[in-house]
Amino acid sequence: VSNKARVKFKDKVRELTRRNNPLSMFENIRELNQYLQGWVAYFGIQEFKKIFWELDAWIRSRLRSMQLKKWKNPHKFQRIMIKSGFKPQDAHRVWVRMNKWQSVHRRAVRFTLNLKWFREQGLLFLNDFTKRPLELPLFSR
Repeated sequence: VSNKARVKFKDKVRELTRRNNPLSMFENIRELNQYLQGWVAYFGIQEFKKIFWELDAWIRSRLRSMQLKKWKNPHKFQRIMIKSGFKPQDAHRVWVRMNKWQSVHRRAVRFTLNLKWFREQGLLFLNDFTKRPLELPLFSR
C-alpha cells in the first residue's frame, strides 16, 4: 500500500470517526465497516498483515477516543471498568484530566475497551479479511 493510499485512508477514517460526531457508536461502526470492506476489497488481493494490524490499532484508538468523549463524565467510564473486572477503588482513581488522545493509550482504557468490546460493537478488523480465502467469482461459459 503506497503512502498516498494510506494518507487518504487515514483522512477518510478521521472524517468518519470525528469525536463530535452525533451518531451512536453502533452507527459510526456500521459506516466505518462499509468503508473498510471496500478498502480491503481493493487492496486485499495482496497480503499486508503488518500494515493492516497497524491501521487496525489506529482505528481502535480513534474509536476509543470517540467513546470517551461520548461518555463525558468519569462515572460512566468507572461503571464500565467495574463491570470489566476492576476493583471499585482502582476504577475511581483511573480517570485523570488528560486529552482524549492521551487517555486512549492508558492501560485501563485499553483493558476496558478491548478487542472483545469492539467485536461486540460489530467492528470488522482489517486482518479478518486476510484470514479468509479470497472468494473469487466463478465464471461460467
